[in-house]
Amino acid sequence: MSRWEPGGNRQGKGRSGGRRSGTGRPEAKGPPRVSDLTLDIQSLANDGSGIGRADDGRIVFVPGTAPGDRILARVVEARRKLLRAEIIEVLEPGPDRTQPECPAFGRCGGCSWQHIAYPAQVAAKAAILDNALRRIGGLDLPGPVVMTPSPQAYEYRGRARILVHRHRTGYRRAASDDHIAVDQCPILARPLQQALKQLATTEPADGEWELALGEADATHPEGVRVRHLGSPDQRGEPLTLRAGDQRIQVAAGGFAQANPLLFDALISAVADAVGRGNRLLELYAGAGFFTLTLASRFQHILAVESDAAAIANLNHAAAAAGMANIETRVADVERFLMPEKPGHTKAPVAPQFAPEVVFMDPPRAGLGAQVTARLCASGPERLVYLSCDPATFARDLGQLQEGGWTLQSVAGFDLFPQTPHIEALAVMLR
Repeated sequence: MSRWEPGGNRQGKGRSGGRRSGTGRPEAKGPPRVSDLTLDIQSLANDGSGIGRADDGRIVFVPGTAPGDRILARVVEARRKLLRAEIIEVLEPGPDRTQPECPAFGRCGGCSWQHIAYPAQVAAKAAILDNALRRIGGLDLPGPVVMTPSPQAYEYRGRARILVHRHRTGYRRAASDDHIAVDQCPILARPLQQALKQLATTEPADGEWELALGEADATHPEGVRVRHLGSPDQRGEPLTLRAGDQRIQVAAGGFAQANPLLFDALISAVADAVGRGNRLLELYAGAGFFTLTLASRFQHILAVESDAAAIANLNHAAAAAGMANIETRVADVERFLMPEKPGHTKAPVAPQFAPEVVFMDPPRAGLGAQVTARLCASGPERLVYLSCDPATFARDLGQLQEGGWTLQSVAGFDLFPQTPHIEALAVMLR
């Protein structure tokens, strides 16, 4: 067996450079040397790695493993409290290990859990979300985390970006910006799989392409759009998506939820969480995926989004639906929530609007300290927070709890089978 050694001795600086060796040179301070390990994988981490424990008690993260696996692993990074390793051999597969459906699995960076049976993926995501909320956020959960699984574990994705390099379609390689050529992708909805195969035969221009599945029309009878994002003349008209009982429009390259099989469940859960009332403030509204449904529950909605193109599409959809109770604002959320002038005290959240409920669907970076502070200083009765990252979700909810809010409910949605990604929804009350 080979042995892994950290970087070797380094010359220390000053008096604190480390204790002296027999040669008179400072010895490096660092983690002990580690041999190859035999590990039992106990659970899954939020980055997709399996988790085991070394004989010295340190946690070991190993990509490509499944709960119950017994493996031989080589350590590639050693720290005082944890190790990172790679599989040498699966000695005994766990009961949840299964055969991946994609021939590019392990090389493509798109999926990392195809080797894990889908029920075990869903259970792992509930545990990951629960652990993040308790450990990072310091939150007491009102009950167990309930996950809503995707109706299909494959053929679910309705949008994807394809990277074309030297006229070959593909994705980025795992943990790299390098290109890996593929002409099939089993997580894509079947019409998009066919579109990818067709695109691969045409020697497409290099750059990013978008495959998207929307409502069918005369030009696109199957609803499929194939657009070169680097070429304005190929972007075409916005994509029309059905969001609950409403229709929205999303520009090429713009953000929208990617699993149409869970659109109705997600919109229904958000609608139930916000309830009904007079005024709703929606932050990070995007193109209005939730806005139009929520507009039927409130007399007035103020939707804030920094992307002007997304707001333009939201306005168009609202007008087409005959909804006059939606006001929009193109603004950075942090700046919107902190209207102040030199020498003046910061005003509360949207003082001219005074919402009863605030609904937020931020990007992966979450809300951040400034936004949570302004929400804690404001007067809504209820906060509803949809997140795509358990760590920043837990951090933000913990800060809101410190500011006087109480977690009422939390739920998870598996919009991305075969990956460790989780969508989570929380309701907080004063």
